[in-house]
Amino acid sequence: MFFLTLFLVALYFFCFVSFLTGDQPGFVSFLDTIMRRIPFVGQEQLKGGFWDSLRSWMLVVLILASFFLILNMFLRHKKAVDGRIPEVVICMCVALSFAGYYGAAVFMARYEIVISSAHILYMSTAELSLVMAGINLYGVMKSREKGKKASILYPLSLILIFGIMFFFAGGFRAFRTSSQYSANYGKFFEENHDEMRERLEKGYVGNFQNQAVETDEGLYFLDYVECDNGVRSIYYQSVKKMDPEGNISEIYANTEYKGIYSGVYSIGYANGYLFIANRNSVIRLDPDTGVTEDVITADDGHEIFDCCVVDNRIYYMQDIISGEERTDYIRDGLYYDKYIMVAEITGGEVQEPELYLADVSMSGWYENADLLQRYIEGETPYNTVSLSSRYQCIDGTRYAIEDTDYSEGSDNGILVIRDVDNSIVTDIENAGGINISNGRIYYVSLMENGFDICSCALDGSDIVVIDSYEDGRDYRNAFIDDFRIMIGQGKILVTASGYVYGTDYDIINDSMVYVTDLV
Repeated sequence: MFFLTLFLVALYFFCFVSFLTGDQPGFVSFLDTIMRRIPFVGQEQLKGGFWDSLRSWMLVVLILASFFLILNMFLRHKKAVDGRIPEVVICMCVALSFAGYYGAAVFMARYEIVISSAHILYMSTAELSLVMAGINLYGVMKSREKGKKASILYPLSLILIFGIMFFFAGGFRAFRTSSQYSANYGKFFEENHDEMRERLEKGYVGNFQNQAVETDEGLYFLDYVECDNGVRSIYYQSVKKMDPEGNISEIYANTEYKGIYSGVYSIGYANGYLFIANRNSVIRLDPDTGVTEDVITADDGHEIFDCCVVDNRIYYMQDIISGEERTDYIRDGLYYDKYIMVAEITGGEVQEPELYLADVSMSGWYENADLLQRYIEGETPYNTVSLSSRYQCIDGTRYAIEDTDYSEGSDNGILVIRDVDNSIVTDIENAGGINISNGRIYYVSLMENGFDICSCALDGSDIVVIDSYEDGRDYRNAFIDDFRIMIGQGKILVTASGYVYGTDYDIINDSMVYVTDLV
């Protein structure tokens, strides 16, 4: 037992050194990529944050355990005390502390364990501590069978010391931090993200990222409009419908130009109504009558900058209005500067919104892309600056139109397929617009006198030209976000904003709409 105890003390020393020299050994969380999680990954981790508190607590536990084990060996050698009960207490306190360490990290802070040498050391130490506690407890029971009794005052004092250290050395602070922060998770973990991702990526995402939604009645999409002051809007202010025959009609138009705040940027459908969103509100639109009504308004000091409708729910993201003071946005552990709300839709009526996820992090301004793909589907996020807002992710692979050249006003697009490590799998030059539907990539291949509508396999192979459009314009330098390609009603709908760059970088001011059959 003497040598086994010394070995355990040595393990405690190695654990102490590991905690002293490292941050957190091999914990990862998807939440760290979609939320800021300042108490876990921000500057607060340096002093008083979650990991700093856990580390401080474990350091104190290991120091105390080593000290009392050595002291206990000395007292047993002097036959001053029966050291078996104290060793049971010491070893159990260490084992329970490691259990608390992993419990706080995995169940409260929602991290996953990535096996590392430190984890092996910690788990082995906890297991050996339990074995030592069991051995000593067996000896105590045998002694009592022989009528021997030992004082419990010393063991009780050890329990008190370890308990006090939990509250004052950082353990309680770590548990309290993770418990308070859990309010930011809202209803996020009530969703089955895997099931939702598998279902939505078959066809819904592609249209959604192109500001369109297919219904039984037709394909609805956002478009531009000429405003009352004669200025053509540079933001979507119109809703149009393509019927099964490919005919297009306008069902809603806002001709009062008020800059970016009059433009809408997303469209969804539920219970026979369309739902469109601008910076100020979410609007319910009756597609039969064109009647609109604000059903959700942005919170005070905030604006809505991302919105989607999935499974009869409206999800929308809010951020503090640009230029506003970012103060007093932490209330009761909740981070209220960037957050997502969700509201149920019942019979066309929108219920009271509830918190879906707070303290969200945004890698850039990718309208509609982040909310659906990152926060609802739980897809792998990417941080690429020169990226089309209509990127799509499927099973960790990202498909996007990326920039190739900013020179002289040019913004050439290239369809790039990247794997989970962000390495390029393949690319297709002179591409504009992208929509992934039912296992195929649909895109526009930009040509000297027009463009081809193409499809290919998810790995970029098996390229098929579906149709061609020619109007004598050179589209090869079109802006990467100018083209949209939407699929529905057995058709492919291609639109260009009317701000397409020509080879001489002059702006072409008339828009383009083209419909062809889906084959």
